[in-house]
Parts: sequence; C-alpha cells; structure tokens
Amino acid sequence: MPFASYDELVQHWQAIEAQAQRWEPEERRKRAEARKGTEDERKARRRSAERRRRRIPLPADDLPPLDRPIATAAYGILVVSDITGELVEHKEVADLYPDVADEQVWGSWRVPSLEDLVQTWPAKATARDEERRRGWWFPTIDELRDARRAARSRERRAAQQASV
Repeated sequence: MPFASYDELVQHWQAIEAQAQRWEPEERRKRAEARKGTEDERKARRRSAERRRRRIPLPADDLPPLDRPIATAAYGILVVSDITGELVEHKEVADLYPDVADEQVWGSWRVPSLEDLVQTWPAKATARDEERRRGWWFPTIDELRDARRAARSRERRAAQQASV
C-alpha cells in the first residue's frame, strides 16, 4: 500500500468505522423500530401502495400514446397500457404527486419488456422543461440504454428462476 494512501485511510478511518457501525444488523433493527408509527413510515407505505396500483396521473389534454415506452420522473421508463378516464382527486394524492394539476386522469402502466424497448425509436433531443412539467416525454437513447440493460437483467433472472 503506498504511504500516501495509508495516510488518507487513517484520516478517514473514523468516518468509515462510524458508517460500518451504522449498518450493523442490530443498529438497523433499532432504526427500523424507531421509524414504526411515524409520519415518514406512513408516507413510505402510501407511496409503496400507490406504486403497486400501477397508475399514474396524466394530463387529460395531452395523453401519451398507448403501448409505447415513455419516460416519467416518478417511475422512469414505462408503458401506459390504459387510460381510465377517472379524474385525479388532487387532495387525496397531493403528498404523493406534488405536481398534480386539476385536469388530470389516471393511466394504468406496466414495465416495458426488452422487445418494447428495442423497438422504440429514441427522441432526438432531451426533454424540454414543458415536457417534464407535463409529466412524460419520449426517452433519449441514453435513457433507453439503461432501461434495456435493466430489462435484459430482468429477463435473465426470470429465465433462471423458471429453469430452477
């Protein structure tokens, strides 16, 4: 070990030890116990339940195309499979979706397959501010590459589990 690296290690050793202690199983259990019943835990549970519903608020006047991968700030790249037409109640979901506007409807979504992502043409430019405010945009090649890598990994895992 080079001498300069050893000095650097000694300088940071206390912080390393503190982080290692923080992630010990007993310390993690204590923090989880302390979180129980708090507002943060309730909000995390609501966020998790909302994600399991697989719905997303969409602007009623500018809906995305169905069955085509789109990018969102909340969930990354997804495929909108259905527009329910049900209006989003702003008061009920304001804490989960802070940018929800008045005239929005619920859309059902699914995770895109590798085939969906491979067949999608990327956007030529990154999303503009108005597209991001709208809540969805067409993904760029870089966003699609990351999503394709994740989809490939998901399909590999599914194939391995099926063969076991």
